[in-house]
Amino acid sequence: MTKQKKNNNPAEGTDLHDTGKFNFLNKKYFIIGFYILVIVFLFFPLLMKPGNSPDSISQAYPAYLYNKAELIQHGSIPFWYPYISGGTPYLEGFHFNHLFDFLVYVFPVDLGIGYRYIFFVLLAGWLAYLFFQSLGFSRAISFIAGLVYMLSGDAVSYISPGHYGKIVNMAFLPLTLMFINYGFDKRKYVYFLFAGLGLSFMFRGHPQLFYYNILIISLYFMFKFILSYQESKEKKLIRFFFLGYGLMGLVAVLCAFDNLFHQFQFVKMTSRGTETDVMAKWEFATSWSKHPLELFTYFMPSLWGLQNQTYMGWMPFVSTTDYTGLLVVLIALFGIAMNWKNKYIKFFSIITVLAVLFGMGKFFPSFYKLFYFYVPNISKFRVPSTIYITVAFFLVYFFTYGLKSILEFNYLEDRNKKKIYCFIAAILFLCFCFTLFVNSDSYHALLKENLGTRMDLKAMYTRYEPVQVDNYINNILNGNVTMAKDNLGSLWIFSLLLSAILLLLANRKIKIKTFLFILTILIFIDLYVVDKQFIT
Repeated sequence: MTKQKKNNNPAEGTDLHDTGKFNFLNKKYFIIGFYILVIVFLFFPLLMKPGNSPDSISQAYPAYLYNKAELIQHGSIPFWYPYISGGTPYLEGFHFNHLFDFLVYVFPVDLGIGYRYIFFVLLAGWLAYLFFQSLGFSRAISFIAGLVYMLSGDAVSYISPGHYGKIVNMAFLPLTLMFINYGFDKRKYVYFLFAGLGLSFMFRGHPQLFYYNILIISLYFMFKFILSYQESKEKKLIRFFFLGYGLMGLVAVLCAFDNLFHQFQFVKMTSRGTETDVMAKWEFATSWSKHPLELFTYFMPSLWGLQNQTYMGWMPFVSTTDYTGLLVVLIALFGIAMNWKNKYIKFFSIITVLAVLFGMGKFFPSFYKLFYFYVPNISKFRVPSTIYITVAFFLVYFFTYGLKSILEFNYLEDRNKKKIYCFIAAILFLCFCFTLFVNSDSYHALLKENLGTRMDLKAMYTRYEPVQVDNYINNILNGNVTMAKDNLGSLWIFSLLLSAILLLLANRKIKIKTFLFILTILIFIDLYVVDKQFIT
């Protein structure tokens, strides 16, 4: 096989920034050390006492308590779990999923469950860092990207309901993509073995999110093949593509077969497999679809209330957030605009748009039905908005390109200042639009309409004095409007600060390392303020 030329690196050329902007980044163990310090600071309450995530208490805690007791008494893990449906197989029933569950056995079970989640948040950040490093991004950019990924709302907030398996998918997605890149760039099958292993861990974490990810990864695998074939024109690459994909899939299936096989058996006994009413099945599958207006929460996380009692959106209830950080999203959009000719940017942009539309579910039925009726097993899943967890990774991907472009402009001609000025103008215009919306009658009317779907207002008016009901409703609405206006203030503050450091950088009033330092601090504060509200 002809040796391939320099790989088609999507981030090639970013090393001009890797000149010790953050000196401690020159040693990798300092990076993981810094990530650990951030994690300890963020999750400190969970290090001291158990969390109260409902799914952890009702599902994980009793299973691991039983497992640990059996392990201590008999010296082996149990093969039968007697407390669900009159008894189910233990290994095949998702009660024993990961080698990483050792944390549950080393520490008290109630603490170990929280430590396990924290471990995967840390792992997600570290693997994201390695992924972006493998693309050729500088240590500084890769470091910030990993930090953003592990502090994103999807990575942190799912600890509130106890959905630990979803963060497992977040952690292994960048690793799997990295091994696929290595496989094609180095023409070695062994990397596809590791990619398959990453997929198997994703399945054991959360089958639904794994299913979404396997569709995306399959498209990416084909995309890498097309690019590689266009560059080399090697006919042997066609065989390499089919054997590599088959090998990756075979490893994934074999490593997860104990769970995978029984899932197809057990699903026939659940509501996902036995429901016959067409409308009931549709309502079940599209529950927790994301309304298009809820996409604004990527800029203002509290626009429709943040969680639980304060939530006033279109889903039954929400205890998580998809917020990835205002500055991250703004720079990500800039990255798409400035790098649109890049084939990787185009590919992931298309995938992101498709994922966003898919997550709308019943609010975009004509699109969702294409998957619901024609893609196997999609109809058995609910909560289409689960796919937005993967969107978080794409936003960080675009963010790295946006940051790369901003830094590159500092080295080029002054004409690039105009692009920075246009970016700043777009940011301020966006803030102005949100200001008009939050203060509009339409926004208040939507809040009141959504409140009406959560309460039987007609019954309340018959049982209580109309004045009492009106006061009660107004207090709730005023509370949400206050949250939104506070969030609007944060939007303006962070946007103005970003604009200021962009102007200073464009006019070379500050150095790149100063810009990166301030940007990192702003992103951390922005995400920390939101994240800490989900860590209970």
